[in-house]
Amino acid sequence: MDEYLETCESLGRQPEKAFKGQFNVRIDPALHKELAYHAVRDNCSLNQYVENALRKAVEKEEDR
Repeated sequence: MDEYLETCESLGRQPEKAFKGQFNVRIDPALHKELAYHAVRDNCSLNQYVENALRKAVEKEEDR
């Protein structure tokens, strides 16, 4: 780790931030309800449903 930080400093770059895979999102309660409904319909958790939707959105952007 120290070597990585020293290399970043010598290159004048910021070290990459570690991501833990969690973040809070505030959305309209009606949308929350609709997402929960779709998750149940698809037999998955709300977290999995939202993750899948975000993944599709990112892939669509990368295809542009």
